[in-house]
Amino acid sequence: MKDNKKRLNIITCGIFCLFIFGFTIASLVTKPKDYSERERRYLEQMPKFSKEAILKGEFTAKYETYITDQFVGRDQWIRIKTIAERMAGKQDINNVYFAKDGYLIEKVEDKDIDQEQWEKNKKWIAQFLAKYEEKLGIEHVRAILAPTAGYILQEKLPPYAPFFDQGLINQDIRELLEKKVSDKVAEELVVDVNQALKDKSDEYIYYKTDHHWTSLGAYYAYEVWAKSLGLTPKPLNEYKQSVATSDFYGTVYNKVNTNVSPDKITLFDDGGEYKVNINMGEKELDSLFDYEQLDSVDKYSIFLGGNNALVQVTSGNKNGKKLLVVKDSYAHTMVPILAHHFEEVVLVDLRHLNMGMEAIVDQFGITDVLLLYNDSSVMSDKNLVKLTN
Repeated sequence: MKDNKKRLNIITCGIFCLFIFGFTIASLVTKPKDYSERERRYLEQMPKFSKEAILKGEFTAKYETYITDQFVGRDQWIRIKTIAERMAGKQDINNVYFAKDGYLIEKVEDKDIDQEQWEKNKKWIAQFLAKYEEKLGIEHVRAILAPTAGYILQEKLPPYAPFFDQGLINQDIRELLEKKVSDKVAEELVVDVNQALKDKSDEYIYYKTDHHWTSLGAYYAYEVWAKSLGLTPKPLNEYKQSVATSDFYGTVYNKVNTNVSPDKITLFDDGGEYKVNINMGEKELDSLFDYEQLDSVDKYSIFLGGNNALVQVTSGNKNGKKLLVVKDSYAHTMVPILAHHFEEVVLVDLRHLNMGMEAIVDQFGITDVLLLYNDSSVMSDKNLVKLTN
């Protein structure tokens, strides 16, 4: 009996080792993927081996990430891991909270914030806003630092779930701006949409499986922005609302790959005529929506064709007003809502753009500026240094 139990343990251990090493070897011999369409991010590649990298511990850390990113059957393993941890009663897995009403919300704690990078970013933002306020006038420059779902939908988080206080972000920028402009000007330049969204937190203003706000969430932010500029917001009932898809699984879902209901993507169409030029003629659209993207993994790219270095939106409104939007992907749902106020909207993504801001402003005859980032990316994006060019 003892011998049989020992033999069974040896066989079990052998199978486990064969299983683990087999998958590891398969991962090593399989050609590495550069990009994960499901997660919408670039994957770690095999790090370069060097004595210096070994001594600093950089090689080991990067190699571990490389193995994790390139592991064969990675999506299936994520799903299995999620099921096991949920059965164990965990409320957050892979930095994702399993919140009320089917929401998957990215976990962001104080310790996750790179304070050194944020110190740099807020200085660059303040410098950028002050510069173009002086050049274009206070009535033509605004910034929206959009709160993420975890901050606005706190009542849906698990009990006592920690979350970074994003309400401090607008305050940080304004305090720096006050050293360059007056207190009143600083307050006007940074549009605070937090309360407006909190007031609508019982509505479908954030996707349940993705980190973006919905078109409805973007509309409520648009209202605050428009009023801050003295513009009359277009009433919500004057937009034609249509559901582009009811089968959208976003970036947060892909971190846990669990069994949840999909989101729906609703488009707000103001009935105007628009032309969209992506990356200087790389692709052209006769609509603010790229319907081909509904057949791709990233259905959110239906808004303006997704992440691109430079996008020009031309409307039928010949009023001479040209808006520059310096942005992350949160802007993609908002631009179709505000585009009718301008003859042209130029969107730039600093992650992909190599032109300076002054060159963009001069080349396109920009009259107005909007800086629009979500709170999470604005604190961590190392490309914001390009605002100073």
